[in-house]
Amino acid sequence: MLFEQFRGKKILIVNIASRCGFTPQLGSLQNLYELYHDRVQILGVPCDQFLNQSPENEADMRLFCEKNYGV
Repeated sequence: MLFEQFRGKKILIVNIASRCGFTPQLGSLQNLYELYHDRVQILGVPCDQFLNQSPENEADMRLFCEKNYGV
């Protein structure tokens, strides 16, 4: 990903983990995106730094987010 594509846009960067107790908030992030996608870009960044809560590889994380949250 090139950050040049976000020049002049507002960006919300969110640390996500698929096995975290806060994972259901991804649905709320999707709702936020649907409301404001013309004004803000939301980037979900997988993080496995806290108790192995996001052990998936990139393909598995993508499938998890698409299947469970439509993102």
